[in-house]
Amino acid sequence: MIITDDQGERIDLKEGSRRQRRLRNLICVLALHGGPLSPHRLKTLLWDPDERDYTSALTTLVYKARAVLPQNRLVTEAVPSGGQHYHLLRLPGDEIDVDRFHDAVDFGLQARKAGQPQRAIESFQDALALWRAQPGDPLLPDFPDALAMRQHRESLLARRRAVTEQLGEVHLELGRHGPELAEQIRTWLMFDPDNEYLYQLLMVNWYRAGRKGQAMQAFQEASHVLDELIKTGPGPALNRIRDRIRNDDPTLAWQP
Repeated sequence: MIITDDQGERIDLKEGSRRQRRLRNLICVLALHGGPLSPHRLKTLLWDPDERDYTSALTTLVYKARAVLPQNRLVTEAVPSGGQHYHLLRLPGDEIDVDRFHDAVDFGLQARKAGQPQRAIESFQDALALWRAQPGDPLLPDFPDALAMRQHRESLLARRRAVTEQLGEVHLELGRHGPELAEQIRTWLMFDPDNEYLYQLLMVNWYRAGRKGQAMQAFQEASHVLDELIKTGPGPALNRIRDRIRNDDPTLAWQP
């Protein structure tokens, strides 16, 4: 998560300690919601319910957030019931990466539907560029691990998965098979290692590049990884691609 002040300068939220992660969690939740949140709702988004009372911890986090955010950005709003809600004000020009991600994905899908594959590729690449994690790093590290946030997290990760699949498909449709696309697919697999469809695309990529042996090797690799991760091995679709490659199915060939 990158936050800037009113002059556009980056605010250092630090990432090391558990307390700093909690601070980032709070700002992330407030930014994603975009409107006022009650203390009770905030606590359910930050922590799973248990016997502890997190009121003091939330108050401390709000205090720390106000200390690092631009002045008057995190406000307390009174509500008619007599309580108070916290609101992270978003000014004109403020950008939330999640919103930019969804906009880029939607534009890419529209471009692909309209028969504009290159524009679709550019939009999908813009969407993925917003994910700043490096291979081996966790995705969405600023999202709290509370149950109330997991559905939102999983939805966002599922859409990221769909973008990589769409991007791989469009490259193959344009005849851009070869080592470069294989490297891209392998990078996506570092973040999504149990994605069978990406392995299918990797196998088709190598087959169309005239490297049948590497396509079959990719299947063996997928079998090993999937057996390790989900204990089931490759599914029917991946097995069918293996059989079609093994039998040199002519429908796998690229058609301009």
